[in-house]
Amino acid sequence: MRPVDRAEAAAALIAVAEGDREGSILLLGEPGIGKSHLIAEVTAALEHGSLVRINAGESDYPLAGFSAVFAAIDDPRAIEFGGRFTLRSAEPSQMLAAAHDVLVMLRGLRLAPATVLIDDVDQLDTESLLLVGLMANRLGGTGLRLIMTATRLPSTSPLLGTTVLRMLPLSCEDLAAIGAVLAPGADPAVVELLARRSAGNPLVLREHVRSAEPAALRGIEPLVLPPRPSTALGDLVQHLLGQRSDEELRLLQDVALAPMTPLRALDHEDLEESSRGAALDLIAEGVLASRGLSVSVRDPRLRAHLFWMRSSRIVRERHRELATRTRPFDERSARWHDSFVDSDDRSGELLLRCAIELAAIAESDTAIEFAERALLLAPDRDALLSPLLELADALLHRGELGAAARYVRTAEGLSGSHADAIRLTIMSLRLGLSRSEHVQDGRIGVVAGLHSRSDPDGAGSLLAVAAIAHAERWNLKESRALLAQAAALPPLEPRAASLVAAVRSSVAALETGRYEPETGEAEERDPFRMLIRAHGLTWAERYGEARAVLSSLIISPTPDEPVWADIAHYHLARNEISAGDHRAARAAIAEWGTASPWVPASSSRNLLLQGWFAASLDRSDGAEPLLREAAERAGSEGQPSIVIAAAAQLAESALLRGDPETSLREHERIERQPAQYRSIGYLASIGDHVEACVAVGRNAEGTVAAARLRTQLKKRPSRRGSMVLQRVQALLQPGAAAIAPFEAARDAFTPLDSPFELGRTLLAFSDRLGALGEADSAREQRFAAQSAFEAAGSAGWSARAGGTGVQMSEVLATSLLSDDEREIVRRVLLGQRNQEIADALFVSLRTVELRLTRIYRSLGIESRSQLAALLSRSAR
Repeated sequence: MRPVDRAEAAAALIAVAEGDREGSILLLGEPGIGKSHLIAEVTAALEHGSLVRINAGESDYPLAGFSAVFAAIDDPRAIEFGGRFTLRSAEPSQMLAAAHDVLVMLRGLRLAPATVLIDDVDQLDTESLLLVGLMANRLGGTGLRLIMTATRLPSTSPLLGTTVLRMLPLSCEDLAAIGAVLAPGADPAVVELLARRSAGNPLVLREHVRSAEPAALRGIEPLVLPPRPSTALGDLVQHLLGQRSDEELRLLQDVALAPMTPLRALDHEDLEESSRGAALDLIAEGVLASRGLSVSVRDPRLRAHLFWMRSSRIVRERHRELATRTRPFDERSARWHDSFVDSDDRSGELLLRCAIELAAIAESDTAIEFAERALLLAPDRDALLSPLLELADALLHRGELGAAARYVRTAEGLSGSHADAIRLTIMSLRLGLSRSEHVQDGRIGVVAGLHSRSDPDGAGSLLAVAAIAHAERWNLKESRALLAQAAALPPLEPRAASLVAAVRSSVAALETGRYEPETGEAEERDPFRMLIRAHGLTWAERYGEARAVLSSLIISPTPDEPVWADIAHYHLARNEISAGDHRAARAAIAEWGTASPWVPASSSRNLLLQGWFAASLDRSDGAEPLLREAAERAGSEGQPSIVIAAAAQLAESALLRGDPETSLREHERIERQPAQYRSIGYLASIGDHVEACVAVGRNAEGTVAAARLRTQLKKRPSRRGSMVLQRVQALLQPGAAAIAPFEAARDAFTPLDSPFELGRTLLAFSDRLGALGEADSAREQRFAAQSAFEAAGSAGWSARAGGTGVQMSEVLATSLLSDDEREIVRRVLLGQRNQEIADALFVSLRTVELRLTRIYRSLGIESRSQLAALLSRSAR
């Protein structure tokens, strides 16, 4: 039984329908998972397909379903046979004989190929199900294909011999997208919360949306959790619950009354002997989930059913009893139960404090449930402003951006202190950067100005965070303005002053190309300050030092705040790209992966990184869509610097494949972007602009572009930019006059300079020598260019310099790896983590780890980064 997602299921069903041979397939899935919708879509996609929906009310009528199946065969002879077919006996031997007779008759009719699709085949009457099961794997020569769906497949089912697929639940992201359609205008964070409690089932989500109050859906009022279940889900709940004793059912109902329950509170001396230890049995069966010293109902849908199934009087009594039982083991659980019995004016605040503690230990779903109940109980929500911001901060650090945004929006409607107002703006800024990269320029300056006297430290911190955010977007004008506003504040306390100083040093590096940290700043171990320092070092082109800071941040023990290591991974990749070390950049991306809550896969930043990854492997077909989508999203996110970076990569790729005209069109797009957003990468792209101009004979335009580069370098010195300038000056020289400038440009490189830029200079020099008829010298420079590109890990440019993409190391590696191992390599190079690879290949995590070990041994390497370095091109 192979688990498949929706797309894989559809492809498998269509493959059976359109295959050369007759066959059958059965798709299993729980009620509401979307089987009926999928099989209807497959039917519509087929030229010869008939859908049969089984009427469960006819299951008491023998052969009613069998007649319906025959009626779906588009041939009068088959329909007539199905209508008058009868059984002599329901004995197994007679049923097998009857199935044989039916198959003989169908083969004799020589039907045109046709597909019968049976939805809910397990609802067929007993005789029909047995006949269909006996026929399903003996369809050769009949012209028929059978596609069936079912909720479950008992061990005695006649369909056991059929190929079976199990439909996986939808991802939370896909389910949230459905929820947005079901509830237009709903708060996206609320829809996400409901989606997570639907366990991948669209029908459950629909019922949750219907049961929620309209104001709660819009995010105006708290959400009641767990959501009220619908009676329409009775079959699903029974399927999840199975056959339970009265003692087990009572235990499950008690556990369902709270998001988590201390296990020791359930092993109570007052319980009957038969009930003691029942929790451990339910854990072993997978009905309960063990979470440290606590347990919870594993499936949120079952918990919702159990939570709401008893009368309010009984539930209140059980909460009172459970409050007493849980208090010795977990005060948070006791407070949860107390809130249903003896809530007072402080209950909301106490529950919210519990939520903050839970979020800090990665119990995000439980924290959210505590927070929603806290908001429901609090008579004065203004008192919750400060703890709401603490909760949002804790959730943000755990990667729960949607929930964090929900509580920030709730806080925005509350009144608080000057410090709270500034903290609220900082949180809004951080969430905006994480979710959409948008910086609210006007609001930041206004809020800082309003509170500058009452809370200068908070105002200074706010302005510093906003300034570094603008600097990351290469908006120096706004960054300088915010730092100037910070400089005008009253004297700050040491910590706030240190933060402003750190940002000032890094922004200065962006502006001048020099990074000079103030006294003591380099020793600062705060993760945020380390990240700011790494920015300054990268902007000053001190890539090795930036690499050391980011690597230290990655390996630092920060289990409570994984955000810093994750963002450091992202910036390490960006640092290596700027350094021109493509191999190291790909290794950093592969180590980081793409499933980051803080740099979402759909954000322009992530799309740009993945597009660059594909382009660096010379996968133009994969790179171009990613880069164009990155530019499109960057436009809506207010990120002109990413529009420029994406266009520059597209221009370089076009030049690589010998298409200077397309490259020039991309450069035109770059020049239309605001000048203040042009980064160091923009300086390098001017070199591509000049090279494309020379290739099409537009030397005058190339001369103007070179002058623009010279002007930019006077404003902001750049070692990489100066190397590019020397190359383009040589390119613009006519004929043999370019030889001396090319030699000077080549000789100016040092071992610390970008090997990629060296390769570009040597390749351009080789092309000019070849045009002058200096074949031997051209060959020598081309070989040196290929070596430089190999050192940089630039597959496409290395192939162009060498005239072929096949290297000896690639041939050796390919011959040493099996097909399964090559597939693992391919996924490693795509940035997938081991668990993601295991899920995609339907193997265990241990299997992936063992295969990687064999790959390392075969190739004589020791890590993923070395694998990416050695096989970056052979995995294409």
